[in-house]
Amino acid sequence: MSWKEKEFEQIQKHADYGFHLIKNVHTVSLLVANCANQHHERLDGSGYPRGIKGDEIHYFGKIIAVADVFDVVTSNWVYRKAMLPHQGLEVLYAGVGKKFDNTIIEAFRRAIAIILMVYP
Repeated sequence: MSWKEKEFEQIQKHADYGFHLIKNVHTVSLLVANCANQHHERLDGSGYPRGIKGDEIHYFGKIIAVADVFDVVTSNWVYRKAMLPHQGLEVLYAGVGKKFDNTIIEAFRRAIAIILMVYP
């Protein structure tokens, strides 16, 4: 296994770490912990940490996944500059039906368009 594969394996553990931290906060619903754990799961089962798919992913987990991907691709990182918002939406649309739920992306698009108009 290459160092990049090992590093990615470690990075993937953050979903489980977050789940365990959140579930131990007694004022936060277990549903919140489960949805945080699912934010990298994908409709086609290609996500992590569990590789669940379709309706096995909670609806809120699907929403968080869309918001997370948009946030990641429209943010600056040490290895890459941020995409523009319309490019971030293109990334989401490229995954419609395979990675992401179309209804959620459409609702997100309508909401983000309003936010970008108010807070450019």
